[in-house]
Amino acid sequence: MATDIFLNDTLLTYMAMAEVGNYNLVLATQSGVIIGNPNYNEDEEQHPELVTFFELFDKSRKSVKGDFLQSITLIDVTFIVGGKKTKLPSLTIFVDKIIGISIAESID
Repeated sequence: MATDIFLNDTLLTYMAMAEVGNYNLVLATQSGVIIGNPNYNEDEEQHPELVTFFELFDKSRKSVKGDFLQSITLIDVTFIVGGKKTKLPSLTIFVDKIIGISIAESID
């Protein structure tokens, strides 16, 4: 339980730092490094896939909302595995798969 609280608080702090400084969130996972923007709005013109996802998710959700983040969604994502970069418009990451967190100005 303490680990869940610490991870949740750490992730929320880095997300706030990213928003204030207009940074990207950098997440280390066992699969690779995920870099993306946690600061999106639900504007249909900019991110129609996310609007649809969240509408459907809210309608079909069976789990109970808890006090801790279970997942986060990033936009303008770069997923780096073994030096190979893959660009994605958005990606939802399950919090329990994160092993490290940071922020970065930009990734080339």
